[in-house]
Amino acid sequence: MKTAKLDDLLVADDPIECEAPAGFDRLATLARIRRLLPELEHLTGLPFKIDEQIQDASFFAELSATDPTERPLPSGGRCIETFICVRFSAFANLFTIWTCSSVRPLTDDERVQIAELISSAGFLYVPAELLESPYTGNNWHLQHLRNWWLRFFDYL
Repeated sequence: MKTAKLDDLLVADDPIECEAPAGFDRLATLARIRRLLPELEHLTGLPFKIDEQIQDASFFAELSATDPTERPLPSGGRCIETFICVRFSAFANLFTIWTCSSVRPLTDDERVQIAELISSAGFLYVPAELLESPYTGNNWHLQHLRNWWLRFFDYL
């Protein structure tokens, strides 16, 4: 599995385009992602949903496995635990893996296995630690961004 480095992020950054580079083939890339779904579910033993209706963002799709039961929050609200989420950037076949679950923590072994599976389809894994680095890219519209996560994997 190849893991992205800062140089890969700098090369992937587009100086003008914010949400997707010119020529990005969304439909073909979504087809590659859909083909991964059964293997990912087999690997993790969890059902995943695909969200391909992302707008106003530099990512365009994500695969997520969530707890089907909403949990109450001390504040009185409710939350949905995300066990595993694989988010795909519209730039340079980048992807990352995140979680926000106290119920089912993602193990390091699982993260590696998932990253290897997704990488086998031609995507480049970007670890969270790298995405937390300050944004040093050359997109003049996005110079205000705090980090690389916001550049490639968040709503703009």
